[in-house]
Amino acid sequence: QKPVLVEALTYRVGHHSTSDDSTKYRPVDEIEHWKMAKNPVTRFRKWIEMNGWWSDEHESEVRNRIKKEVNNYNIPCILFGLFYVKPMCWNVTYFGPFQ
Repeated sequence: QKPVLVEALTYRVGHHSTSDDSTKYRPVDEIEHWKMAKNPVTRFRKWIEMNGWWSDEHESEVRNRIKKEVNNYNIPCILFGLFYVKPMCWNVTYFGPFQ
């Protein structure tokens, strides 16, 4: 196999942080356009559906299987306290020491 160069254009649809309002410096219709028409996940899904590699039925099967796997893992973790999830916005709004 040979090396491949991938050139990609990214667009941040969301705000930088919980205190940022990106609509102050870019139009809402621009954000919505990128969110809907240029969303790479949506575009990829359409492409694999068009090629017959994915369907709603297949997605339903996969989602159900994954839910079962996650639940089978989470129940023992919750019961025995094997993990702790810190609030996701602490890195933006909380400046004290992490525990």
